[in-house]
Amino acid sequence: MSKLELLRHQVHELVNQIDDEQLLGLLHQTAVDGIFLERDNYQWDDLSERDKATILQSLEEMKAGRFLTHEKVMKKHAPWRFK
Repeated sequence: MSKLELLRHQVHELVNQIDDEQLLGLLHQTAVDGIFLERDNYQWDDLSERDKATILQSLEEMKAGRFLTHEKVMKKHAPWRFK
């Protein structure tokens, strides 16, 4: 198995283990955004070094599971939301 095939297999296995629709949506959007940034690299190049570092740090935190889903934030702040 080539390195590319192994990576594809590992990504598929990871995706197949996700049961949270919001988390899977976040992963999907991150992948789509990553492809978009790769294709339109000029947008990435236009960012300041500080902004690039912040984005990369955020992605690492997300990969490590340090994030809140939209659902959790909405539940936490429900008492203050306008109805």
